[in-house]
Amino acid sequence: MKIVGILKARMVQAALAVGVTVAPVLAHPGSAVAADLKEVNFSEAVHNLGYINLYVGLHAGIFEKNGLKMNVSAAGGDTQTFAAVLGGSADFAIGDATMAVMSREAGGPGVVVGTVVQRAHYFGVSKTLEPITDPKQFKGLTIVTSPEPNTNYSVAKRMLENAGLKIGTDTTILQVSPGTEIAAMLAGQADMAIAYQPGVASAVDQGAKVVFDFSNYVGPFCNTGIMVLPSTVETDPEMVQALVTSFEEASRMTYADPDFAKKVARAEFPDLPGEVVDAAIDAELQYKIPAETVVVQKDQWKNLMDMQIYLGNVKGTVPFDEVIDNSFAEKAVEKVEG
Repeated sequence: MKIVGILKARMVQAALAVGVTVAPVLAHPGSAVAADLKEVNFSEAVHNLGYINLYVGLHAGIFEKNGLKMNVSAAGGDTQTFAAVLGGSADFAIGDATMAVMSREAGGPGVVVGTVVQRAHYFGVSKTLEPITDPKQFKGLTIVTSPEPNTNYSVAKRMLENAGLKIGTDTTILQVSPGTEIAAMLAGQADMAIAYQPGVASAVDQGAKVVFDFSNYVGPFCNTGIMVLPSTVETDPEMVQALVTSFEEASRMTYADPDFAKKVARAEFPDLPGEVVDAAIDAELQYKIPAETVVVQKDQWKNLMDMQIYLGNVKGTVPFDEVIDNSFAEKAVEKVEG
């Protein structure tokens, strides 16, 4: 099925889906709450620690300080989260920003106003394999990812094909529901899971180990963007600015105060051992996976588009300046650095 068809088919699913609402529960020194808040419906692709800057902003009261009451829900994947915006059940979505380009190339709407994850936040995790230094070593393996066109599938597919491996013959990709990759690997269904935090740290705690690092293999990469409709930008630029400014502040706080980020992460994933969550945050910051600034960098965007053009998901006909609106992010930087 074509990607645009998938998006349309999932609009209704996204509108009906019940997500996990995230509420601020921790206080950070210096946080303040605005009196009158604008309610914002916000969709995240999957609840995971790649989005730690979002959770830091929620728990520190940064969004509230900037006048926003955030209603956050997890959509269950990249197509679902952008479909929520297209269908009107969400004002903003974070996920694979390629979705906005797919929509634009099909004659639909979509604009990206910021970066949330600046590198591929995936790691190859295994209980049986030794570290892999060359993608050609994936030959003969079964790896598990989220379904196409989720980003960890796309990144893996391009890597394997660039290594001269034929998927289905030389290497098998098992596609499972987002967030269940680790469980499939631990159950013996695959040699390796390509997954994100905190699942990676949890797997390591259960005897697995990281055998491949996608963040350094891919390099600068707009893994996750903030997507919104152009009509929202036109009708409510104040809300867009408040949201983007909040992300800029939260991203900087994440790196400046890792201890607070760990407290937030423990609150978001209370079912995991605290030391596992702490290790996940250490890895996120070590590999500089969360965005350090919300401004979409051209090298990050080029790496994303080159991959998606190669995979045939987009044609590459939408120029950077037509799908990326950095004006809000640049104002946010000016305000924060002010």
